[in-house]
Amino acid sequence: MQLQRSDPMRIVRTTRSYRAGRPAVPRPLPRRRRPHDGLRAFASALGALALVGALVGMYELSMAGSVYPGVRLGGVDVSGLSRAAALTRLRAAGDLAATTHITLRAAGATGRAWDVTPAQLGFALDVPASVDAAYRLGRVGDPLRRLRAQGRLLLGGRALALTGAYDARALTTYLHRVAATLNRPARSAALSLTPAGPRLDAAARDGLSLDVARATPLLAAALAAGQPTTVWLPLRVTRPAVSTAAAFREETRLARRLATPVIIAVGTRAWTLAPADIAALLHLVTARRGRDTVYADVVDRAAAADDVTRQAATLDRAGRDAAVHYQGGVVRLIAGRDGSVIDRAAAVAALVTALSRADEATATWPTVNGPTVSNAEASVTAAHLRRILRTTVVWLPQRHWALTPASIAGALTLRRVPHASGALLTPRLDTRSIAAALPGSHALVSAEARDAAVVMRDGRGVVVPAIAGHRPNYEALVAEILAAPPGRAVYHLPIATYEPAVTTAMAEATARARRDVPRG
Repeated sequence: MQLQRSDPMRIVRTTRSYRAGRPAVPRPLPRRRRPHDGLRAFASALGALALVGALVGMYELSMAGSVYPGVRLGGVDVSGLSRAAALTRLRAAGDLAATTHITLRAAGATGRAWDVTPAQLGFALDVPASVDAAYRLGRVGDPLRRLRAQGRLLLGGRALALTGAYDARALTTYLHRVAATLNRPARSAALSLTPAGPRLDAAARDGLSLDVARATPLLAAALAAGQPTTVWLPLRVTRPAVSTAAAFREETRLARRLATPVIIAVGTRAWTLAPADIAALLHLVTARRGRDTVYADVVDRAAAADDVTRQAATLDRAGRDAAVHYQGGVVRLIAGRDGSVIDRAAAVAALVTALSRADEATATWPTVNGPTVSNAEASVTAAHLRRILRTTVVWLPQRHWALTPASIAGALTLRRVPHASGALLTPRLDTRSIAAALPGSHALVSAEARDAAVVMRDGRGVVVPAIAGHRPNYEALVAEILAAPPGRAVYHLPIATYEPAVTTAMAEATARARRDVPRG
């Protein structure tokens, strides 16, 4: 290796090639760094900073008191304007709150829109604060940061919105007024039963309500932007209780339901209810089925009772009671007639049961109320009367009386007494009439009772015994005559005995109380 000096400042290293015939190639040696190179770089950087600072200072000095170029405030170019000039130029923008229009649209209400200005929402612009914000652009931070900000303003510019404040209460009040015109309740599908069959009267409709809590920040952001814009109001959707699809399904089911025969049977007669008649006996209600609300039909018991009453009025045939007529000693039987009266309560229950079934059903209406007094019962009463209505002798040792059939018939009545099979005709005799038919019997038999007493004899108390009274017992006589034992026509007049008010025992007790009990 040979070192050659090609010039005073350059050292070249020459190398030979190990290959034959290849000449040596001169190569420069690495350059050594001198100690003063770093000082030169530092001085250059300081010079550059000083130059930048000088330029920034000169630029800022030239723009002192003015807004930097490229700044727009509320859509107005305020580049190079002083604060006062910017305020003057933006004075017309002070009416922005009254002229800028914000359109409100409801997402779920097609065609509904409200045009409102910021002033209507209580919004007021703060123009001086907005000018101050524009003036501060490019004047915040160190010189290099300010230079970068000023460069961006020169190259791309900057648009600021006019700042302001709104009245939260006015904004909320306006949204509530919008909600009053926008909100609507959910409406279930309306299904009705008509004589022609089920009918869908109205389709279901979702309910809408303005979400004021979510709409407030959206509208506040639009006010802060200060530009005409459209705000889509958030809505809450409420689903109806009964959907249109559920109503259609119930309409189809009801159509099949009304076409299912319901047969009414009364005795030997039977007829099938028409679909219109079935529809009149049903009414629709809503019921929960799992998570859904659906229509369901129930039997109207009041309508069923009215239908049974109306039909029974044409079908009932009241029975006629058997009767017993008597005059003097003649007894005549008037035969009754069987009736057929529909048992209303049982018929309503049978009709409700048949209508509650989903398939063909028969409602059998039972009949009741045959004759209350049957012919057999009247025959027994007639035979009884024939034994009563005959000449009857009432006997006493001193005297006897004859009761004629006519006198007994005059005292006789037939009373209807309820019985398990219906009613019985029970004869009754008037006791006073029988007594009047036995003249003198009361005077002949009656004797007044005498009370016991204590009398004083020779200074001693003497008990006078009581005497019992007697009178005819007409009640017992009537009972014997009504019993009418076969073959008997003579009755002894019963005599009733009754005690006086003061008995002998009571008088003796009084005498013993006087310590003197003689027997007289």
